[in-house]
Amino acid sequence: MGPALEDIEVLLERVRTDRIEGATALARLALRVLRLAARSAMSQAKLISLAQQLMGMRPSMAPIRNIAFLFVQGLEVGTSPFLLCHQLQERLEQAMNMTALTALSIIPLGARVITCSYSSYVVNALAKAAASGRDIQALVLQSMVGPVAYGERLYHELSQRGVMAELVSDGTLPGRGPDADLAVVGMDRLHPDGSLINGTPSLQLARTVKGHLPFYALGDTLRLGVPLPTEEGFDLVPPDLVSAFILEEEVLRPQDVASLPHWRQWGLV
Repeated sequence: MGPALEDIEVLLERVRTDRIEGATALARLALRVLRLAARSAMSQAKLISLAQQLMGMRPSMAPIRNIAFLFVQGLEVGTSPFLLCHQLQERLEQAMNMTALTALSIIPLGARVITCSYSSYVVNALAKAAASGRDIQALVLQSMVGPVAYGERLYHELSQRGVMAELVSDGTLPGRGPDADLAVVGMDRLHPDGSLINGTPSLQLARTVKGHLPFYALGDTLRLGVPLPTEEGFDLVPPDLVSAFILEEEVLRPQDVASLPHWRQWGLV
């Protein structure tokens, strides 16, 4: 095995086993795998096999599967693997920025936002809201899963990007949740029925704020996926607890998710 193939195996293992990074970061890592494989002069058949391996690697994190699917689709119509990696990388970055801009429509001036788990989409959206002069505050649940507090990273990144943030223990949620103006979380997977998968304690947060304040999930259309068993550390949030999904160019109600054209484009129907 040459150095390039050894590096590919190392990166594949990171995609397979990483329990710290979010779906977007791991989708970027999957693209690094594919880019490195293309540079190693791997045959098209082997590139497709590698992409198909990535497609089944982290079921809860739909962007990995969908990026790999679009890579295979592009190869099959003759697109250069290098161009595909570049286009898909741009797609990832543009989607995050577009969603953050769309999220401004649901984050009012002076809003108190409660959130949990870790999401680069939440970081980006709240940072843009703060930079726009909205004077927002973020209440970040510690989000303990075993020994790992996923909310701590979210809290630190928000603070570094100019968002006034407070880190609180998960046990304080019943008392603190209704004091906010809205709840905002990321999502790793969005199902046709309008349910979503996201890190714990997203379900507890959604249940706590129901009837008190809106619960929004931020993401993009690369997060579409068919329902699968929920992995440890993730929650399934049913559609009746979700006010709306904030995607690249629209605020979408749960009952409208199934009508998105991307289900067919991503080969999911």
